[in-house]
Amino acid sequence: MSIKKSHLWTYFEGVENQFSFTMKLEQVTNMQEHQELEKYQTFLLNLGKENLPANDDGNINLPKELIETGFEVEDKKQDAAIEYVYGDINEHVNDTNYIMSNVIICSHNRSVKKINKKIVDLLESLEYTSYSSDSAKDDYLEMSEEVLNTFEVSGLPSHELQLEENMPVQLMRNMSRKKAL
Repeated sequence: MSIKKSHLWTYFEGVENQFSFTMKLEQVTNMQEHQELEKYQTFLLNLGKENLPANDDGNINLPKELIETGFEVEDKKQDAAIEYVYGDINEHVNDTNYIMSNVIICSHNRSVKKINKKIVDLLESLEYTSYSSDSAKDDYLEMSEEVLNTFEVSGLPSHELQLEENMPVQLMRNMSRKKAL
């Protein structure tokens, strides 16, 4: 998700420079780690401000020290990212500050769904599953509820929503303010 592409970006105008330091820099005591984090922070700021040059394909080349190799499949990368970011998530599930300051950002919704499912599967708490209520209201369109439930529409929640106790959830927008949804 890119916040610059969101309608919410207007609320962030003029605060680009406020994102100029990272909390992790305050926590590092080793000078070498501090310099590495500062270099990474500068890279992220330049990336966010679109100050990095594009290569011939129109892409930005990442610094080699930011590229992890040795993963044969996407699932292994995701597992490593979850382990690196959260460690044993069950130790921190009640620590809102920890959960909010450790996030994984993905460029594709399909990756978000896979990673969220993996994290939910790691949680050791009671699981709840909610389902949407779908029906076609067009007289010319006859579609079974089972078929409707397979559609993944951008901007709408999935048919099946799995939640666990103490699981962090982020509300992206209200679906209906009148109905408090």
